[in-house]
Amino acid sequence: MSDERSRAYHRWQFRLSLAGFALAAFYLISLLASGAAVALRDRLDALTSLWWLQLAIALVGLGGTYRLISLPLTWLSGFWLPRRFGLLHQPFLRWLWDGVKAALLGGALALLGTIVVYGLMRQTPWWWLCAGLVFFAGYALIALVAPVWLAPLFYRLTPLPDGDLRDRLLALAHRANVPVL
Repeated sequence: MSDERSRAYHRWQFRLSLAGFALAAFYLISLLASGAAVALRDRLDALTSLWWLQLAIALVGLGGTYRLISLPLTWLSGFWLPRRFGLLHQPFLRWLWDGVKAALLGGALALLGTIVVYGLMRQTPWWWLCAGLVFFAGYALIALVAPVWLAPLFYRLTPLPDGDLRDRLLALAHRANVPVL
């Protein structure tokens, strides 16, 4: 891609990022200004007394609503723009399915992390240190399982065929004492 096309692409991405920021700010401000946040809290309090269930329902509802509202911007910045500049060759339905998988996986991890933080905040004034340790362990676990469980969700992985490249990579891994599966 030429320098001018690259600059044009990044200008588009920057504008779309600003629009996404403005949309998120408008969404959050409107939740507060309209009283919808207080009404949601009161409804959830009447529904259940379990704080973690209230938190989960609120996050899923608010996050899902925002995902729906921001879908046009997501399509523009994640599908239309990269295809326009020749950076994406994936069909729309496959792109959409990958987005659904990423949203579900990211949403589940975000929900779990938020519940952990809120739970620790309810238990100890050292919640920030405990949360840091929990997240450190969680990141290490994700780094361990991501190549095996998460990467195949989004990419078709096939063994590298026999040849010069494979031999060079295996030799490099051997010199670096990195096991190769």
